[in-house]
Amino acid sequence: QGMATLRAIGVGVLLPRDHTILAEAYGESGQAEEGLRLLAEALTTADHQGMHLWEPELYRIKGELLLRRRGKVVSRAEMLKSLERRYGRIDPVVEPSSAPADRYRLPDGTVFGIIASTTAPFCESCDRSRLTADGVWYLCLYALRGIDLRGPLRQGVSAAELKALLTGSWRARDDRGAEERLRNRHRAPLVALTELKRDPHLEMHTRGG
Repeated sequence: QGMATLRAIGVGVLLPRDHTILAEAYGESGQAEEGLRLLAEALTTADHQGMHLWEPELYRIKGELLLRRRGKVVSRAEMLKSLERRYGRIDPVVEPSSAPADRYRLPDGTVFGIIASTTAPFCESCDRSRLTADGVWYLCLYALRGIDLRGPLRQGVSAAELKALLTGSWRARDDRGAEERLRNRHRAPLVALTELKRDPHLEMHTRGG
């Protein structure tokens, strides 16, 4: 009823956010199918509105819910086989890139990418970090704690001191979030809903996930 009310009063821009929260709650209550239905609606709404801010969180939760449906997670190799049966030979795009997606080309020239971090993590070669709008630096998309950069900046640290903090933290980085989750055979949501409410930094969209 609440969602219907939002639509009726023209506040549809909030639907992706609210569907995100509700879908995760459905997952925690064992209703993954209902959660996936909401996420599909939210992704369609976000696409129509051009509001892509929520997509990282929507896809994260979608992955979590799919993992609860045994046998429903599709690996990169399975995706490529299925696409080849439909479209013909698929060639990998050979390019120097540190992007998380592996890109492929269909016979008609269409290029698409697959981010296979759920079934084939690339933590060892990952060179990405995230900086939130309020100055918290996360060394991994799955990190639960970040490094405060705003504090040192406001204290007036020198450029050399800031560089030392950044390089020292990065060189000491040992995050393997996706690999650790792959090894966990009893996967649950990365962060409980109560924790997300307590610390908004744990939402994927706040760190540009």
